[in-house]
Amino acid sequence: MPVLLSGIGPYKIFFADVNKTAPSNEFESEVINAYIFLLVRRFNAQPKEQAFQIDSYEMTKIWNGNKSKLKVDSTMYKYLIGIVNDHHHWTDVVNK
Repeated sequence: MPVLLSGIGPYKIFFADVNKTAPSNEFESEVINAYIFLLVRRFNAQPKEQAFQIDSYEMTKIWNGNKSKLKVDSTMYKYLIGIVNDHHHWTDVVNK
């Protein structure tokens, strides 16, 4: 039975996910999404510019040229930030 360690925004981090942060292991998407969530939340705590996170599932759709169901007014944000796992390599995508 999976052991839940933490909920970070809409993401759940389980004990098994922590083991995958060791060298030569690949991060689970929940872990990287939770990390980006925390970075965006900290960035948005300042009053000037705001950022919006696109989770890895939706960003991968966009990256692969598929139509997104995401409904966000991009004029409300200075940065749109997403992350894609392409060929076992995480790539940060920032639209400024």
